[in-house]
Amino acid sequence: MKKILLSSIFLGFFSIVVAQTSLNGKIDDFSELSTSYTVPFSMPDGVKLMTDIYLPVTRDCLTVPVDFNGMSFDVMLIKRGTQLIRYDSVNHQPNPNPFQLPMVFSRTPYNKGDGRNAEGSLVALLGYAYAVQDMRGRYTSEGVYLPLMSDSWNKNPYHTFQHNLDVMPPSSPSNGNKHEDGYNSIKYITDSLRWDFDLNYDGVPDFNDFLVNGRIGMFGASALGYNQYQAAAAHPIDDTRPGLKCLTPIVAPGEFYKSTGYHNGVFRDRLVTGWLKGQIFTGTDDDRIPEDEADASTNGYFHAVQNNIHSSFDYNLPNKFVAANKAIDHFVEIQYEDAAGHKSYAGYYPSSIGRSDMDISRAMVDNNGEGALNGTKSRYSNMEVPAYHLTGWWDIFIDGQIETWAFMRKNLDKSKQNYKLQKLVIGPWAHQTIGQRTTGDMTYPENIIDLIGINFDEFNLDNIPLGKALRSEIIAWFRYNLNYQDGAYLGEPTCVIPKNLTPQPVVVGGLPLGTITVPAEDIKLTFNELLGVLNGSQGIDSVKIIVNAPILNINDSVIYYDYTPSGTPLVPALGTDSIVSIPYRNFSNDYDVPNVRFYVPGPNGDGVAENAHVGNYWFASDTFPLQEPYVEFKDVFMHPNGELDLPSAPQTPTNIEDEYNIYVHDPDDPLRTCGGGNMIERTPDGNRDSQGQMDFNSDENRAACLSRPGIIGYTSAPIQDSLCVIGFPNATIYAKSNPGGAAEGDSTDTDFFVRILDVYPDGRELFVVEGAVNARARDYARNLLDHPEMDLEFPYPNDKTPFTNIETGKIYEYRFKMFPIAYTWGKGHRMKVLISSSNFDRFQVNPNIPIQAGEFFRRKPGDGQTYTFNGVEYAPRVAVQRLAFSSEHPTHISLPVYNQQYVGMEESYTNHQTELNALVYPNPTSGDFSIFMNHRSSYSISIFDIMGKLIFENKMEGEKLDLSLANAGSGLYFISIQDSKTGEKWVEKMEIKN
Repeated sequence: MKKILLSSIFLGFFSIVVAQTSLNGKIDDFSELSTSYTVPFSMPDGVKLMTDIYLPVTRDCLTVPVDFNGMSFDVMLIKRGTQLIRYDSVNHQPNPNPFQLPMVFSRTPYNKGDGRNAEGSLVALLGYAYAVQDMRGRYTSEGVYLPLMSDSWNKNPYHTFQHNLDVMPPSSPSNGNKHEDGYNSIKYITDSLRWDFDLNYDGVPDFNDFLVNGRIGMFGASALGYNQYQAAAAHPIDDTRPGLKCLTPIVAPGEFYKSTGYHNGVFRDRLVTGWLKGQIFTGTDDDRIPEDEADASTNGYFHAVQNNIHSSFDYNLPNKFVAANKAIDHFVEIQYEDAAGHKSYAGYYPSSIGRSDMDISRAMVDNNGEGALNGTKSRYSNMEVPAYHLTGWWDIFIDGQIETWAFMRKNLDKSKQNYKLQKLVIGPWAHQTIGQRTTGDMTYPENIIDLIGINFDEFNLDNIPLGKALRSEIIAWFRYNLNYQDGAYLGEPTCVIPKNLTPQPVVVGGLPLGTITVPAEDIKLTFNELLGVLNGSQGIDSVKIIVNAPILNINDSVIYYDYTPSGTPLVPALGTDSIVSIPYRNFSNDYDVPNVRFYVPGPNGDGVAENAHVGNYWFASDTFPLQEPYVEFKDVFMHPNGELDLPSAPQTPTNIEDEYNIYVHDPDDPLRTCGGGNMIERTPDGNRDSQGQMDFNSDENRAACLSRPGIIGYTSAPIQDSLCVIGFPNATIYAKSNPGGAAEGDSTDTDFFVRILDVYPDGRELFVVEGAVNARARDYARNLLDHPEMDLEFPYPNDKTPFTNIETGKIYEYRFKMFPIAYTWGKGHRMKVLISSSNFDRFQVNPNIPIQAGEFFRRKPGDGQTYTFNGVEYAPRVAVQRLAFSSEHPTHISLPVYNQQYVGMEESYTNHQTELNALVYPNPTSGDFSIFMNHRSSYSISIFDIMGKLIFENKMEGEKLDLSLANAGSGLYFISIQDSKTGEKWVEKMEIKN
């Protein structure tokens, strides 16, 4: 046989909807190797959530060219409706239903697509059923969408109010307080999702069985990530029974109040308002429409509200604009009544009863894992499930996802395996750049994709590196949890191209020659062989064909053809890298896959030779943040002349009496956001996303957020070696505020923002990390710093900290935790600290007016709103801000400086080297390597991991030593070599890639 052509397009992890194509008797693109089936998942209230299920069943026929007796013609190798992927054994025994699959499940508010989702086709080819669901009230699903509430858990145990958009009475089963759609969807898969299976490929179902083998993994980013946490927290998970077996939440939290809404009391304006508006608007049936009105008059109001027409009628409002603003009010400023009928604090406050609707840590359960207002156990204790928590330093939820990971580790049963299967990965990414090399104004080295194994920049319709995708740790995660577990062991899938005993006509040049049967017997392939055929690196031996061509005097002739590999992809987009087995990773082994791995960005393209190997590596740890002795908090003082100390400088304030730096905060002329943990925010000129390490000193940013009134900067001397910071920096600011028209001692409010930059020798000033504090929330922010919630138990005392106005003209101390970071400043770089009172539109701009206890004033710059405090109407006021500097009021930041004993070891010995020299080869290595010395001697060899732990020690005689660290995990290591005769040392950095 000539070449068997299996046409395909292999797609990356993030959804790309393939354009609809008509069935034409051949497979035209990759998506047609799978078939989607839309299934309505019925919720307990009768609402149907439309779900597309993708199976590795051919949507069209696979035709191949055949050369025979000098003639070429096309034949059908695989008929439409053939399931290619199967599992022939389970627990090492014959599988009674080899077509039953594990499932990967995603739930989205962003439109599941039209049934031709390429992500679904990819997951199906990897050996899974894939399901993607439109969440309640979104796109094709029925019901009414209440953001963050339609997924979590029964809210009734915690309060009696209902969402201000919810028109269903409390007694209705469709009332939002009862929504548990994630949990109920998983239950539907395990208890109700059945399928007809045709085991012998004859087109007639042999029996009906559950579609899924009882093992479900969830996958998705952002909203598709947080609903995984919520589904897992709704009720206790019995990990011995069919159901949820792993989570893969990407850039998503299970804790919303602090990470999504309010950072130390400062409102995350653009994230909250922009996202909620986007959730209410669908882009289709936004306004109240006649169809709803007619349906209500004929079939009843309930049906009209709960149908799949998503207009403002669902909220009994005139348009979606009003609905969107009410959704924001619900989250921010409405004061609902508590269970006792008393008006509670607005959603802005940490004691808001609304936190129990969305924060897993604030929705307590009883000993049975069910919701209870006075429960004594965290809902995290329900979540007996492995989770791969993937995020980035500049993700919008970075602190919330770290906290979610830590809460799961704290509350899970430490005697069970799931406790060891909480993996946290943090890269140099923002919300929309996971797996990419470029974020903001920085392009990082290629090793940022080494850990997860995929550079999403490389994945598009024209370039699908199949081999790299198979090496991805994310795929290995699903293999480990869905394929390799004791008691449900499947191993790798297999492929069968079934025999086709229906002869096909052969027509050449319009002349019928007879028939051909292809294949005349089953073709059995391993998983790797199937993929190898697809990308042209694998052949098929001995394909049996039966030919009947009486006109050529050929009758029932049996012919065997060998298909040889083409050497190039059968579809050019598939790439040329060879097919490799998906690597087995033992995720429960901390040595093989550490609990925490994070990337430490460092200098890039700064032209300083000494910085070539500073920073830009993956760091493995058991926990985050790091503890002593690995980090040591060092105070870095600011001075009124604009100088900033370095950690190596004497750490004492230079002024005895108070001196002040003064700036003006105009709430209607704020500083603009530049870089950081953003998603919707744009650069000041509006041309692109403002996220990650943006350059404050670029032409597009300088005038709007650096060299303008309303900001003060403090810059250090050049760094002489390097400076590595890992953890949560914190800030201490001493300041007084004087709003215009206010007398000394009057009540007021304000905010302070701290941003830390890396000033490059070439003049770039790149964002690193930031933090903020609201003056009214100063005591709350201090308590969060001094009493981390991981050290506390419910009821969390920090939540009850009162928010109080400040007095005009009085110095206050503001101590607060900033966002987390791992970062290295290189030699010759400077550190800069910027202090301001605005950072818009990332954060709301404070109007500098007093606020009533329990209330919140939501505003935008220049919107003309006023606020009434104690009967007096206030408009936003310009305030004079004064930062204090003295021994009594030492304004400073505290940095978690990584101990140089454990990092940059090669630099520590550089000044002591003379004639000693060494070469480690190969480097990087898969584990086997050699050490070559420049002269014969006796040497002591010590190898340390990145945490400074000694993992190998030995003696060496001569000038060469062969070593193996094949069992060591991937990562960075340091080899310390000491000449036993001279005492000279050499330290070499080595990277292991397994």
